[in-house]
Amino acid sequence: MKKIILLFLLAILFSFKTKLANNINQKKNDVVNYIPYYLKVYEADSLYLTNNFQKSYKILDSLFKKFQPKNSDTFSEYGVYLNSAVMSNNLENIKEKVRFGYLNFGDISTLHIDSYEMFLKVNNLSGLTKENIAELKKTYFSKLNLDLRKKLLDMYIQDQEIRQSNLDLSTIDSIDKSISTKLDNILNNYGFPNNSLIGQNNAFDSSNDGQLSLNILFIHQPNKIKKKVLPLISENIKKGLSEPKLYSEIYDRMIMDSINKQYFGTYTCDNNDKLCDLINPTKLDSIRKSIGLPNVKYHSWRMKQLGH
Repeated sequence: MKKIILLFLLAILFSFKTKLANNINQKKNDVVNYIPYYLKVYEADSLYLTNNFQKSYKILDSLFKKFQPKNSDTFSEYGVYLNSAVMSNNLENIKEKVRFGYLNFGDISTLHIDSYEMFLKVNNLSGLTKENIAELKKTYFSKLNLDLRKKLLDMYIQDQEIRQSNLDLSTIDSIDKSISTKLDNILNNYGFPNNSLIGQNNAFDSSNDGQLSLNILFIHQPNKIKKKVLPLISENIKKGLSEPKLYSEIYDRMIMDSINKQYFGTYTCDNNDKLCDLINPTKLDSIRKSIGLPNVKYHSWRMKQLGH
């Protein structure tokens, strides 16, 4: 009888530990899931672009208390945070915050019609000299695999050059296969080359270092490579290491090539006036939100705020 009771108690204890472990794991997953993070970034970005700096700052300040700050190429949210802080006179620890930006992202510039003036104010308040900033950037670059970035950049440049050349199709196909083999090796050895590995474009001088468009490079790959890279990008999105649009661009291109329809509403047809056919048009924005994309009209609205 005692053995039965003991087994019963052990079963309850095991069940409790399992539930506790599941709860802990769930909390860990919640912490690393950056999809809600991206959605708040768009909200802050829209306020920033319309000069509502106080609200933009409050959103990002609260967000960065829950998530490790990121600074995506498209939205430069940490730069938005710094500019909004200065423009709304929220200057507490501003020097340390600016240092953090250069040290962890290599750059703090943003997109705004008055971004340069704000950038100068932020740097002035930080007290950092050009030499200080150069040293912080050097530390940032020392954490990256610059050789890998150079290899990817060379592949991207080659990918673009052959598509602008008059080479015959068989030669282009041969070069594409060579690039595919190299990319496959990189995926096997490093996983997806995310921002923590090769850095962000904003950190590099576009005239000297070039801009690496991984989306275009992988869009031109065969489905075998696309299917291999998409799950890796998905995991990186949840960790805040890749932007959601990278996934949507590659995925939509893959399915459009086979069924002439898209899922996330990435591409436009008919001279860029209309979205290409959609698999589920009535639920488009909720589909986009599920992977951390803004609503489908946000990009065009954003360009208007920037004077484009």
